[in-house]
Amino acid sequence: MSAISLKQMAEDKENPAVSKLTGFYVDPRILEFEEGFNLRIETKALQASIDALEIAYINGAVFPPIDVKVVDGRVILRDGHRRTRAVLQAIAKGHDARRMEAREFKGNDADSVRHMMGTADSRQLSTLEKGIGYKRLLRMGWTKQEVCADRNVSITHLEQALTLANANSDVQILLADELVSVSAALDALREHGEDAGKVLQTMVEDAPTEVAEDGQERRKKVTRRETNAARKPVVSRALPRKLTDRYVSSVGTLFGSMTDDFRARIVTATDDAMIPVSARHLKELLAAHAETVEIRGSDTNEGDPVPDPRQGNLLTASA
Repeated sequence: MSAISLKQMAEDKENPAVSKLTGFYVDPRILEFEEGFNLRIETKALQASIDALEIAYINGAVFPPIDVKVVDGRVILRDGHRRTRAVLQAIAKGHDARRMEAREFKGNDADSVRHMMGTADSRQLSTLEKGIGYKRLLRMGWTKQEVCADRNVSITHLEQALTLANANSDVQILLADELVSVSAALDALREHGEDAGKVLQTMVEDAPTEVAEDGQERRKKVTRRETNAARKPVVSRALPRKLTDRYVSSVGTLFGSMTDDFRARIVTATDDAMIPVSARHLKELLAAHAETVEIRGSDTNEGDPVPDPRQGNLLTASA
């Protein structure tokens, strides 16, 4: 008779292909969080991910096993912090306290850090959080070469992550809140050192706002584009005196030809009102503008609007 379940297959001593392991299930309310052990930084995004797991738990989701270590009768969490916090949140709101499947972790402190960095509970660690983990391993006596080999990362990545892990808290907060990119933070730290946080905060305050995926309005993330622009300000090429004189003369002629009543009409008009102006005066101004664009066009930096040469030609022809 063919087996109809894994249990039957595991009990069949003549079938070595399937075996049975003893599992452990613990009440989440007895689990302990070791302060400072988890690499994750508390942010709104982290809490949002925990809230999503809480909803899944309430709806009956079954989570993968968490990893724990037993020390003097205490059950201390080693991996699965987000899942456990989500379950505890649900229990605090009156939902059933289902036991969580757990595995007993065996290893020293360094093994615990490596294990946590390897699993990351399905939510990728940030470069800053990885740097905190690398820094912890180095303090335990590991060399940079050993860390790179174990985590399969380059020495460049390791050094950059460590730079962020050693940065002042103001820089780390901006990174954790995703208000600045990793590259922007590294640029600011290299160029401004201890003042990097102040420089980045100013850039964040000057950044335009955008609507995030959650519908909330927030500042647009500062990237290397902004740090490069701050380091290399655009210096516009001076316009020839003859051209500026043409501008001044054209504007003077335009308004000098208007009567006092016509000027008063402009002052009192609404912004969307249509005011008839001589095409000749406008052509002169457009021609001067086209010449300005042509002169300053070569000073345009990456990311700046690039003048359309077709427009310049049309404007010149209209003059």
